[in-house]
Amino acid sequence: MDGFMKFLASTAGRITMILFFAVVVFLLIFFAVMSDIDFLMFAVVGVCGFFGWKALSRLTANLFLWMSWMGWIIYFIVKGFLSVAIGLVVAPFQIAKMISNAVSDHVS
Repeated sequence: MDGFMKFLASTAGRITMILFFAVVVFLLIFFAVMSDIDFLMFAVVGVCGFFGWKALSRLTANLFLWMSWMGWIIYFIVKGFLSVAIGLVVAPFQIAKMISNAVSDHVS
């Protein structure tokens, strides 16, 4: 078990986890669409949206924009759609990073 934990903490382990979680995300989306499971699709979109929102928030400047209410509504709708799209790519990286960091703290 200790050898497996060291593998997960290594670069090769992190790359393997990224590929694994990318396949899992896309298989979950495929099965949710093909079998019309709304809860599964909602869960995948929610998780990907969470990680995408965090990634977009790191990229945007920390300024406050003065906009009308309609401008803010449009802003959040566009950011929501973009966060889901970006989250499809970012989520496997972030999940693998969290697991790898937790394992490396445990192994050290």
